[in-house]
Amino acid sequence: MNFSSLKVESAEKGVISVKSRFWEVLHDARKGGCITSIRFFHGSGENILQSPIMSYFGSYQDVLNDAVDIRMVDRNGFVEVEVYGELKDIHGSTIDTKYAYTYKYSEGHIKITQKYRFEKPADVKQVGIGCMNLTSKFSYFAARPSHVRADKPYGNCTALWGEVYFAGKPAFEEKNIPLYMAVFNPGVEGIEFIPGSDLEEWTKQLTDYEDLGVFQIKGESKQRSTRITIEPLGSRVRGYSIPHLSGNYVFHYYLGLPKVRDKLPRKYMHMSFGNHPWPSDEDIRRWAYKGVSVVRIHNDYHPSGDFWHDGSWPPYDEKGMRELKRVINTCHKYGIKIVPYFSLYEINPKSEAFADGYIVWRRTIDERGFLIETYPPNYFFGFGMCLRSGWKDFLKKYVEKVVKTLGFDGVYYDYAHYWFCSNRHHSRGDHTNIDELIEFLEYTRSLVGEDGVILLHQSGWFPSVLVENYADGHIMLEDWSEWSELPPLERFPPNTLHLRFMNVASKIPCPLYQAVDAVKATWDLCAKCSVLGAFPWQSLGLAAEPVLALFEAFRAFDLSQFKFKDYTAGFVKTSNEAVKSAVYFNEDKVLVVLANVEDKPVEGFKWTVDLERIGWCSTCKYHVVNTLGEPILLVEGRDLTGKGVEDALEGLRFKVYAITRHRDGVKYVLYNTRPWIEEYIDGRLIVKTRGPEGQEALLKIYSPEKPREVVFNSKTLKEDVDWIFDESTRIGTITYKYTDTKMEVTIQIS
Repeated sequence: MNFSSLKVESAEKGVISVKSRFWEVLHDARKGGCITSIRFFHGSGENILQSPIMSYFGSYQDVLNDAVDIRMVDRNGFVEVEVYGELKDIHGSTIDTKYAYTYKYSEGHIKITQKYRFEKPADVKQVGIGCMNLTSKFSYFAARPSHVRADKPYGNCTALWGEVYFAGKPAFEEKNIPLYMAVFNPGVEGIEFIPGSDLEEWTKQLTDYEDLGVFQIKGESKQRSTRITIEPLGSRVRGYSIPHLSGNYVFHYYLGLPKVRDKLPRKYMHMSFGNHPWPSDEDIRRWAYKGVSVVRIHNDYHPSGDFWHDGSWPPYDEKGMRELKRVINTCHKYGIKIVPYFSLYEINPKSEAFADGYIVWRRTIDERGFLIETYPPNYFFGFGMCLRSGWKDFLKKYVEKVVKTLGFDGVYYDYAHYWFCSNRHHSRGDHTNIDELIEFLEYTRSLVGEDGVILLHQSGWFPSVLVENYADGHIMLEDWSEWSELPPLERFPPNTLHLRFMNVASKIPCPLYQAVDAVKATWDLCAKCSVLGAFPWQSLGLAAEPVLALFEAFRAFDLSQFKFKDYTAGFVKTSNEAVKSAVYFNEDKVLVVLANVEDKPVEGFKWTVDLERIGWCSTCKYHVVNTLGEPILLVEGRDLTGKGVEDALEGLRFKVYAITRHRDGVKYVLYNTRPWIEEYIDGRLIVKTRGPEGQEALLKIYSPEKPREVVFNSKTLKEDVDWIFDESTRIGTITYKYTDTKMEVTIQIS
């Protein structure tokens, strides 16, 4: 993790500022040292807090102390803010209760420890810890219920999603500590609360009784704010004896802060494979040509029994290992990164480590302590383990051995969740593994390096932006994979919210495993995901064709260099309701995405793009180019914004156009098969690009006059053989071939 990017400074008297590349958080000594402001630079840029994040015991609050001791600490690369004070009421009176808070900052979260010491006993009816009053723009929520009455037989506490209504009625409410609460403005920003690993701090520390807390997400009508109430002891609960508090109390929790970027690093077009069959060299070559950038071996089950058993080494016999090494080498030959599948949760009984560790490591959810199987009786992947045990240390060594021995480029982690567990063999009480999961992800980043790949699987059942912050790609939406077909775009309950959550990593939706017509379902999925900025994954077979077609449509562009607005933003409008549109844009290019999300063809519709909203000129001329190179149109800006471009689309299909400003008197690129960099120097256009070995490629340029010479690396290309020029359109077409995946190609047009 890049902790060096965190900066701590005194903003003004009594105020401490902590900044990352993504946000700024302020602490105010005049407000109990509490957090008084959180701003996301590439979100709204506004303070999301309506009032300080506060804690209280009855009428005595931290925020009412206007003279606390606040310190900045740089400890082992972590930034910490420490606060020491005393709880006070509005009159300045105390109950002799001291508090010590530690805020441990990371780029993607704050780990908060709040300690209290009652110098003399006190009777308290209400306790709130880290309660938040937030902007009303946070009008959607996600929340996981408490473990106290977790769903059986797996105790998974799956998430609820929904809208916050500002009528004073809770959108979400629990009497015991939820495993998760978040509020957000879709696709913009948000914040989340996660209790620390020791759940009994929240359920048994203050009282021996359950159901005495108030945990809510509610829209306040008078203040017009979104409130998160975190009360392990709630005053509205009746019929219990008031606890007699004395001595020490401590609460740990996390605030998840999304790494909101100006331009989301959409780097990975992703495919999956197993060993039945292994992909051929030709399969891999074709993946590379279509634009695939990372693949994973996902081989955790096969009815034959021949698969990679979780936790086992070596994963295959000699023949299987030869095939695996061949696939790894071929992927690298064509410039594709490759990662192995690991389950952070499961171990297969065939692993040698199972017999030694399963009693202590296993995840349990009740006093019976049974082993939790995954997907019996039809499939069997393994048994559930808990990272808050020796399983974590075993898994670290196992992951490192696999990655380093076989030369993988990173990892794919399934079950990137934190779970409720009650196993007393490795923890004293009810717990989750959130602390251990964070440590494991930080360890993994250190293992694979900043350029390595971390793909995390985290579907809508178990959302967490804190976890997603660690991902380069976010595998998601397995919660819809059992559907036989997709519903209309506007009725993706609740999955559209997850797709438009706090976007910090590339979204990679799962396919529909149970689709009656897999090919049609995948075209449908690709069409709908294309206007939501997501790129599904697939494996070998006919259903891969729609996914590869989607990848190919974007193959020529580094999407990490573009801002994105989905179809709900209205930057692009169409004349037919069946056709939705999204847009990617930067200073040099606009990519218009059109998708027919219905099963019937649409003929003769028009689309327009709001150039001024993007920051472009509506009185200029523009080249409009299909991202596969044909056709190329020269269009007036006023027609793009007003009259529109005529088009047609088959049912459940998509297309993408690149828009480039027309410039008189200079040469510039209109299309290239792969991403490129261009420069115009002394009348020469210099294009630099790279691609998979042996791939045939095409470069199309605009030139006010016919080029005199075209040079590919150091070789002069032949006119009418390697390049041609159309005098009527001023468009030159150059054909060439990538010779080495690792070598950059330079094309000079004079």
